[in-house]
Amino acid sequence: MGGRGRNWLWTILWLVIIGLGVASSARGQDLPAQIFINNEVYSTDIYEGVKFDHSGHAINLSIACKVCHHEWKQKETKTPGKCIDCHAGKDAEGIPLRDAYMNTCRGCHSNLKLEGKPAGPTRCDECHPKKKRIRSN
Repeated sequence: MGGRGRNWLWTILWLVIIGLGVASSARGQDLPAQIFINNEVYSTDIYEGVKFDHSGHAINLSIACKVCHHEWKQKETKTPGKCIDCHAGKDAEGIPLRDAYMNTCRGCHSNLKLEGKPAGPTRCDECHPKKKRIRSN
């Protein structure tokens, strides 16, 4: 490979390294890898809570924080709040917690499927595994 070819290779390599550095600093070092969503407002005897791959969505899929944390004012606070901070429960003003999750998560997955793109789960038991029942004799 000649001098010109090596220059392009080094340029591409440096752009990748710089891009990775910007992405990691934008996401923050304290980004949780996985979040377990199990709010007592919606607990049931049938389904478990949701194991949400937070870093998979934020980093691997490059979904901007503001897509889910739509009310986060980054200049005011370092970390965004939880969904329940604004969507308090079943009787919340505005959008209740369950609907906020369903509209955001399942809504995004459904839209991706309609567009013919790879998408996450849309059925209840794909996110919420059924609880194992203990039979009494």
